[in-house]
Amino acid sequence: MFRAKMGIFAQMCLVFIFSCALQILILHNGHDWGGDFSQYIAQAIAIVSDSIKEQIANNTFMMSHCDSLFGPYVYPWGFPLLLAPLYAMFGLSFYALKMVGVISFGLFVAGFYCFCASRLKRSACIIATLFFMLNPLLVGFANNILSDIPYLCASFFAILCLERLLATSAGGGV
Repeated sequence: MFRAKMGIFAQMCLVFIFSCALQILILHNGHDWGGDFSQYIAQAIAIVSDSIKEQIANNTFMMSHCDSLFGPYVYPWGFPLLLAPLYAMFGLSFYALKMVGVISFGLFVAGFYCFCASRLKRSACIIATLFFMLNPLLVGFANNILSDIPYLCASFFAILCLERLLATSAGGGV
């Protein structure tokens, strides 16, 4: 039993490393001009520089003086909290800030592999994992500083935790 669990853990680590390496290979040190990335980065900078009140006031002023509803006054602080340590260490490096998404995607794919390994045959598990790991849309998303992939990872693991909690409270497996 222990050897089988260690084998799955080793395979899960390999999936994580391969997934992260694949995304790192396609990264570029820039960003397109769409999306919410600038506000996430501004909020991360505010966390590091202890200027949260000023950031909220500045963005509230900008948003309230737009002709149309352009964006919220402030975004939820979870993703900027993940960006803040990288900004503190590397400054405004798009490459460094993209690592939050890369690591989140690697964790998601590794967790998905582990999830499948306990439910499917080995070949089906590998194929299902490769559908995510090699999906061009998901792999290409590494070049965005956005909360989508970290949210995918967090929500997937939250569902796994809920499943385990329900299985434990019901006295059996799901």
